Amino acid sequence: MKEKEPSGIQFRVAEACLEDVGKGLARLDPEDLKRLHAVPGDALLVTGRRATVARAAQAPPSHCGQRLLQIDGTTRDNAQIGVDEWA
Repeated sequence: MKEKEPSGIQFRVAEACLEDVGKGLARLDPEDLKRLHAVPGDALLVTGRRATVARAAQAPPSHCGQRLLQIDGTTRDNAQIGVDEWA
């Protein structure tokens, strides 16, 4: 059964780039940052089964246009959310 996409502003969780691990970053497409009225460096609330905070950063061009939220394992654990889930 295909997973239904939740309503609201949601992003598919993806693994962070190796150089971002342990930095508490949440990388998003620059257009998605605009939709959230956020700029790089802002605190973003990442909500899975729990909520945590990560620092906004721009995703690399290769990840743009895909509605991805790139966060590291610590941030995913804190939010109790996994890769390919919606946050």
